[in-house]
Amino acid sequence: MKFRRALALAFVYVGAVIGAGFLSGQEVWRFIARHGRAGFFSIFLIAIFFIILGPLFYKCSKQAGIENYQDFFYRYLPGPFPYLLDLLYSLFLLGSVSVMLAGAGTVFNRLLGLPYSLGVILTIVFLLLTLFLRNEGILTVNSILIPVLILLTTYMVFSFLRKEFSLSGFALQEIALPGGLFPAAEWIKDGLYYGAYNLAMAIAVMTSIVYDEEDGAILTGGIIGGFLITLLLVVIYLALLSAFPQGMPAASVEMPLLHLAGNMGRPLYFGYILVLYFAIITTAVANYYAFTKRFALLLRIRYESSLLLGLLLILPLLPSGFSTLVNKLYPIFGGLALIIIFLYMFIYLKEC
Repeated sequence: MKFRRALALAFVYVGAVIGAGFLSGQEVWRFIARHGRAGFFSIFLIAIFFIILGPLFYKCSKQAGIENYQDFFYRYLPGPFPYLLDLLYSLFLLGSVSVMLAGAGTVFNRLLGLPYSLGVILTIVFLLLTLFLRNEGILTVNSILIPVLILLTTYMVFSFLRKEFSLSGFALQEIALPGGLFPAAEWIKDGLYYGAYNLAMAIAVMTSIVYDEEDGAILTGGIIGGFLITLLLVVIYLALLSAFPQGMPAASVEMPLLHLAGNMGRPLYFGYILVLYFAIITTAVANYYAFTKRFALLLRIRYESSLLLGLLLILPLLPSGFSTLVNKLYPIFGGLALIIIFLYMFIYLKEC
């Protein structure tokens, strides 16, 4: 096993999960930080999905000779279930790409003062140029962008924590939490939904990517990627919990971490805009690749043609806006994704 290859797979895994919703703080607030101290327990649940289940599923898929996510459904599930889940997965992927493109438009419009459509168009162009290269294009883009993204995000968050709190003065128990530590166990539902949804999306991408890789590289890359995702969740959670102990002001809801970066000077602010855009690119590339391969097979057309035709299904969703899409699509898809993950667990126990 070549460690460099495992690391490249880890970066693709990270890129498939941490999009604009993640690194803007929108998702982390919606599913984790709004629960206060109980958010730590949500992160623990989510880490199980990313660090343990993800690598095992990827390795099992490769050993079973599963080349893509729809192959899994049609091989193991009876009756109409494969068709239903195939449709749902395609909707997951379309929804995710639409969220990323809406995020690109928001970055250009609200943060840079440029037209919303310009951000969307430039991102689509980059998307198409990368995906024409298929697997190697995805591996190359993620190997370059993800390390930069992780370093910049971690630096920004720790700079904020160091500026606002001393280690002795920062105490989670002092933060006001309406409803107590376990408010109707909402943190359990949100942790399960968020972990299941993002792992289901990553499986759609990684199943195709790992098909020709060594078992050792798959498992090592999956574990490293899962730890990196969890690390980013923790540092963003701490920053949001520290900055908004009484709840998030309306002006910060769209992209809360940008709100923090904006209070720390122009260099960090524009640096974090770059981070957000990198995150948009990596997730959009990964998820649109998975969708395009399925779309081409379904219509029996060339892969390159499906890259262009798929955009006709995505573009109508974009006027809804970034935070609207995150808050409407993710909870719905989270519950459905949880069912899919349980199916994967059943097949794993049966086959691997």
